[in-house]
Order: sequence, then structure tokens, then C-alpha cells
Amino acid sequence: MTSTTASISALDLKEQLAKLCHKSAPSCEVKLIASPTLGCIRLKVIDGGISILNPEFDIRVADWCGKSEDQLWQFLECISNNRIRRPNAIYFHCGG
Repeated sequence: MTSTTASISALDLKEQLAKLCHKSAPSCEVKLIASPTLGCIRLKVIDGGISILNPEFDIRVADWCGKSEDQLWQFLECISNNRIRRPNAIYFHCGG
């Protein structure tokens, strides 16, 4: 039961992130990639044959499920090096 719940949560998170990616790049393809780390997912986002997000980062499902849209946008912008951007937004530096 726990693995089923985790799978549903991972798919829900992927769908939330995919919706945001499509707002940034309407024709992009968002793929869920298995992570070797338990409780994590990885995303690959391709737009026009160009990778705008590589599956290098483990995304802890428990940390990101239930976050606000603004928090998810900030997260996507940071891990994509601002290649995924929210429409008509003011951008912040994603670093320490």
C-alpha cells in the first residue's frame, strides 16, 4: 500500500511540474525518470529537440508534494538554470 501511495504522489507531482513546464514551453515533452534514490523522482524536459532540464537532480516527492505553485516555479527555474520560466514574471537569482 505504501509503494502505491508513493507512486500516486510521484505521478501527482510530475503532473503539477509538467503543467508548469507547459506554461513555459507549450510544446515541451516532460518525462518521469526513475531515480535510484527511494522516494525521489527525476524529470527530463525537452522542447523542440533541445533538453531544457536533464534528469540530474533527485526530487524528493515528500518535500515537494503540496507546495504552492510559486514554490514549484522557483524550484523549476533554479534546477533548469532559468530555461523553464514562468510567463511574465520577475526573476530572482537561484543561488546562495
